[in-house]
Amino acid sequence: MSHGGFKCMLCGATEFRPWLTNCADYYLQKGRPVDYVECNACSLVQQFPFPADVSALYADYPVHSSRNTVQRLARRIFQRQVYFRPASGSGQLSLLDYGCGDGTFLREMQGRGNAVCGFEPGDTHSAALSSQLNMPIYSSTEKLCQELAGTLNIITAHFVLEHVSDLRGAFTTFQTLLKPGGTLYIAVPNIRSWESLLFKKRWHGLDAPRHLIFPEASHFKTLAEEYGFGVPQISFAAFPNTLAASLATMLAGRCQPVLLMGLIVPGWLVALGAPQGTLAVRMIRT
Repeated sequence: MSHGGFKCMLCGATEFRPWLTNCADYYLQKGRPVDYVECNACSLVQQFPFPADVSALYADYPVHSSRNTVQRLARRIFQRQVYFRPASGSGQLSLLDYGCGDGTFLREMQGRGNAVCGFEPGDTHSAALSSQLNMPIYSSTEKLCQELAGTLNIITAHFVLEHVSDLRGAFTTFQTLLKPGGTLYIAVPNIRSWESLLFKKRWHGLDAPRHLIFPEASHFKTLAEEYGFGVPQISFAAFPNTLAASLATMLAGRCQPVLLMGLIVPGWLVALGAPQGTLAVRMIRT
């Protein structure tokens, strides 16, 4: 199938096949239902048509809200497999968390003696977070690259790339910022997972309409070759939130927070045994 307005974000092809249609926002119940398609050439699943402006979808976004002590402890216990951990004995590292949310990961990395900074689009949120954490939080990729080009040991992007409207632009930024030998660590929802196939439109990893694209192993290999990275190391990571939220959506018709929390432990146990819902990707800058 072809459409005059479609162009694959990765390969530029103009033909696609339908993936999922009329996908509602089961998480925050904002915005209109959207459609997802699969590129005929490279199989990248992406939203089509792309929204003209997604900023309204992130008003009062829970990921940007500060966590209390119990929430931070639960995150440390149940989500530890999916978040980047420096190798023991690696010393002080210069680290950027690209899409740093509420800053919890940055705070933890800073507490381990690393030199850290973050990136969050949106001047208001980034400025407030910078003041709260007392560390640099950039909202402009241009300024980020001007000030930090070639200086970083680590860039992390935890559940971020599925939100971006310019995948190649993001990789240009990563290429510019990392030192040779530096590490890029990415976590993204796995659109080919059994969770996605089981829950379909109600799979929380879909998170329509905020999630725009779903890059997979083959796409990361292409990007690595084109942007100066070695062969990606790709694995599955246990992340219970996606499964628990999908179950909550199936039971209640939307992602009810109380129901979600009640399903975290069983979701964690299943995710440990069959961790397909999240792809963890590690690349080294050449």
